[in-house]
Amino acid sequence: MIPRLFRHILPIGFFLASVFLPAPAFADPEAAFAVRPVVSVYREPARSSEQVTQILYADRVDILDRKRGWARVRVPSQRNYEGWVRESLLVGAGIVDSRHLDESTPRRTMSQARVQAVLPRGRVTLYAGTTLPVASEDARNAKLVFLDGREVTVPRAALSVPGSGGAGLGAVAFAKSLKRTRYQWGGMTNRGIDCSGLTFLAYRIQGIAIERDSKPQSEMGGDVPKESIEAGDLVFFALDKPGVVSHVGLYAGDGRFVHASKSGGVRENRMDEAYFRDRFVKAVRVSSSTPTPPLPPDAGRRGRLFPATDEEIARIQKDIAGRPVGERIAFWAERFAGLPYDTDPLGAYVRESRIVVDNRVDCMYHTFRSAELALSSTPLAAAEKALALRFRTKGRLDGERVANYDERFEYGEDMIDSGKWGREITKELGPVAAVPGTRGRSKVEYLGRESLTRAAGTGSLKSGDILFWIKDPKKRIVGEIVGHIGIVMREDEKAYMIHAGGVKANGKNAGGGEVKKVLLSGYLSGTAFLGARVARFEEDTVNRE
Repeated sequence: MIPRLFRHILPIGFFLASVFLPAPAFADPEAAFAVRPVVSVYREPARSSEQVTQILYADRVDILDRKRGWARVRVPSQRNYEGWVRESLLVGAGIVDSRHLDESTPRRTMSQARVQAVLPRGRVTLYAGTTLPVASEDARNAKLVFLDGREVTVPRAALSVPGSGGAGLGAVAFAKSLKRTRYQWGGMTNRGIDCSGLTFLAYRIQGIAIERDSKPQSEMGGDVPKESIEAGDLVFFALDKPGVVSHVGLYAGDGRFVHASKSGGVRENRMDEAYFRDRFVKAVRVSSSTPTPPLPPDAGRRGRLFPATDEEIARIQKDIAGRPVGERIAFWAERFAGLPYDTDPLGAYVRESRIVVDNRVDCMYHTFRSAELALSSTPLAAAEKALALRFRTKGRLDGERVANYDERFEYGEDMIDSGKWGREITKELGPVAAVPGTRGRSKVEYLGRESLTRAAGTGSLKSGDILFWIKDPKKRIVGEIVGHIGIVMREDEKAYMIHAGGVKANGKNAGGGEVKKVLLSGYLSGTAFLGARVARFEEDTVNRE
């Protein structure tokens, strides 16, 4: 209800926090939500301080500290970006509609620069990137849920549909729609935006969360050679100091890129203009293996165990020995969160002929090690388990080195077909599709994205299940069928995938990435894989030593 005074002095469409919610009361001091269409986040607790970013209506923040009416916050949707916000512009999680707290509730994101949302009384302006739970929708309109539970009507044409087309092309189209928007440091709307805010927002609308600032965006992995840049790739420049990334844009095709320029706002320029040609640093492709939905707020505290001592590993193995095998596998998979991706094309563990190389991991090693630690009770027993599981025959140690890594599983399809990596349950989880096989297989059956989504939603996918992601036959390079491997973790009735996502090094780029925990639904909406085969270790088939 708008206070009577405001009814007389506010024109329809003008926004005040009272349109949404009364003054905040923090029932949960650790979580809060933005109650204005756009809220500034500052470096220090003062309006005179530098604005570092902005958050949009209903964006969640985690409160880390309070000082004289200010809250120091962490922004999960911006990869845990931190800064200071006026407390009066936040509302506590304890009094918001429960649908904002349940990540399984379907959500829609505004894809137009400004959207006029119709309330039961009046209208409000929401900005591109604003994401709200869905109450209902039809062919023309969607009813979305405000923080206080009221429903607001928005045209469906103003909402994004992640996964309906190429994310890169969609990001470019959105960035172009903001042409002539003025430059604003830390800005995130068509009222003012900076270079990394433009790229962040363009991909947020595609359902993909990337880093907020240009330098960390350039370090996400997915590097591509300059001659192979495609529309939607992020292009980085060193405008301030030679070789140091300080500017980013979106490659738009035909040698042009869209960016937020300090001198001209959002505009297009050519890559071969002398100024930009001489300052170009690199390009990064945004894909399912690089940017990811934000980690849960406590993922950083739970993860990053490795490298660990044998004593630490043995203690943990003892502590979790009574848990179901799938939970143990997911537990160990999560311990690797944040570790660098192993960019060695062969894998450091193979290159060095070792069982344990826990300081960098690729998807196969991450899967190997997570299961081996879960299926054993001591570090030594885990190494013995590795000799049994990683090889078509059995690994043999020569001192501390493996003598026969040439007999290892080189392909994910060989792992699941061997039966060593759990029982295949693909057909038990839903209808399967098929594509032609290679290397002696006439066809490969897998769960498509819709079947995987249903299995995740019903709980049929369980913690510890191993997902072997199937490549499009047209994209196979050496006849490989499985292009990636991940491990399921169920938490708070939601399905996550933990995986070592990244790019291997080659002659033209250094590669990169890290171990990430992502919502499976988010991964499915952005992945280029056709679907997955699924294997599960079960209690009655597991020999733990």
